[in-house]
Amino acid sequence: YRGGGGGGGGGCARKVIPTVALGSTETITIGAAGAAGSASAGTPGGDGGQTTFGSHVTANGGTGGACAGCSLTAAAGGTATGGDLNIPGGAGGFGTTNISAATGASTLLGGKGGDSMFGRGAGQTVSVNAEGTDGGVGGNYGSGGSGASLANNADDHPGGAGAPGIVVLTYVFY
Repeated sequence: YRGGGGGGGGGCARKVIPTVALGSTETITIGAAGAAGSASAGTPGGDGGQTTFGSHVTANGGTGGACAGCSLTAAAGGTATGGDLNIPGGAGGFGTTNISAATGASTLLGGKGGDSMFGRGAGQTVSVNAEGTDGGVGGNYGSGGSGASLANNADDHPGGAGAPGIVVLTYVFY
């Protein structure tokens, strides 16, 4: 019996950039969502991609969640650089197994996805006894997907993918 870890949430960078510091064009790159862990046991989730606004700010995606039964280490949240305010993403939760001493029933918990500044990661998954549950997909920009909860005699279930990054621009007239 095992539960997979949730992926870390992406970082966030906020910066006020004077128009004179902007080029005639600026390249915006939106980080890809972290890939879901495969339904094959032992396959961790993928890391989230890097979101950038020119050379001004960078927000890194979170680390992919650990495969079921592989690690009790939480997936790290992404970092951010270049901002006036750099906010790391929240760590993903690790998967656990609880077995009742009285009844022998097992409850399997897949780790919660890490939060981002744009919202909460996917919720923790729960399975009881021989059932398994797929991980949840990160529903808010930069949030992590949750880990699957599995049982030894159940079919393997995939973890949830994270959510992609975002760039928000606000133009202020002076």
